Amino acid sequence: MQNPVRFQELLDEYADDKAGSEERGELLHMVKSGEFQGLLEQHISATFNAEHLDGPVLSTWQKEKILQNIFAEARLAAPVIAMEPKKRFTIWRWAAAAAILVTVTVGAGIYFRSHRSVQLAVETPVNNSASSQEEAIIPGGYQATLTLADQSVVALGKASGTAWEQGNTRISNMNGQELVYTEQAGNASSDKSLVYNKVSTPRGGQYRIVLPDGSKVWLNAASTLRFPIAFAGEERNVLLTGEAYFEVNSHPAGNGGHKVPFTVSVNGTKVTVLGTHFNVMAYDDETALKTTLLEGAVKISSGGESSLLKPGQQAQIQSSATGLGSPAAISIRKTDVNSAVAWKDGFFDFEGADFATVMRQIARWYNVTVVYEHAAMPAKQFGGKISRESTIADLVKILETNGIHVRVEARAKKLVVYN
Repeated sequence: MQNPVRFQELLDEYADDKAGSEERGELLHMVKSGEFQGLLEQHISATFNAEHLDGPVLSTWQKEKILQNIFAEARLAAPVIAMEPKKRFTIWRWAAAAAILVTVTVGAGIYFRSHRSVQLAVETPVNNSASSQEEAIIPGGYQATLTLADQSVVALGKASGTAWEQGNTRISNMNGQELVYTEQAGNASSDKSLVYNKVSTPRGGQYRIVLPDGSKVWLNAASTLRFPIAFAGEERNVLLTGEAYFEVNSHPAGNGGHKVPFTVSVNGTKVTVLGTHFNVMAYDDETALKTTLLEGAVKISSGGESSLLKPGQQAQIQSSATGLGSPAAISIRKTDVNSAVAWKDGFFDFEGADFATVMRQIARWYNVTVVYEHAAMPAKQFGGKISRESTIADLVKILETNGIHVRVEARAKKLVVYN
């Protein structure tokens, strides 16, 4: 039998962000063993009800991140929760319940306290019972292509651990998940002309990039980022299609320590920052271009109009009949920033999403086409969050639970919605 005292110690270290890789591995092994469900429940309850205690209190964002990281590192599929349309629950309450359910092996009812107690149906994720049709459609993963300056193309997922030299820049493909650009010391080039590379993810792919200035980019499915292999001058410009999350280095090396503006150009819109964390979503099939700010400040410019964005806000530019390429008015609203970047942390967040939005996300990540067979678009809103590692069977089950009939046609890579 494993030591419960050690389990509590590891939980405390993890919550304080003091756990090393060995400690995290030991904790995750103990969580998955199922021996410490009671202690895990107590720890979550104590953490999430800490507002009555003296001293620092975890913010909602910090509470969620701790639990998200447990799932992301354990690579466990979060349980599928069938939510009634238009029910509203805070994200961290869902995450708390999901964390407890990691050790549960059978379906159960979970109560959430809001204005009143509501029972949600929790289904055990489908594994061995999934049909061969469903198993043939798998979740996305780390895959992308790199287009070098000479227009040669490299499949990154198949080139793990390899490196390339371009000018005075070294490009390293780390573990088939992250591409790192590094300017080599003592090898500065007098040629300041910009040479560009491009990283593209397919439907069902994602990748991370560390740009030559140290800025970090998470690229979502069906997206492309074009950027210079070395930044020069008084601006840092990149071009995006699709969706990406940015953590911009405000003081890049080689610029005398002063700040250099960083600009993301996307569909006729520019997002200009100095140093900040933000997400840009600009798929052609979405109804709006959305920029969500987590930290710092950004300026959104479109069609001669510009607006400043503060943390916790989202700028939206509605698409027109001619597509996102035609600039429109900028609207600013408060938003749940965690929902906007849930994809980066390995989750679908469907809180408040309509059916069309849900199906577009599923189609991009599982690389499928959604077809409506003698069926109108269901007028439903969803809530909750599930792992992006969930099987297609899990997703079909949650849709069926909400009264939406879906048929999987794996050979044709289709999800057919029918009456």
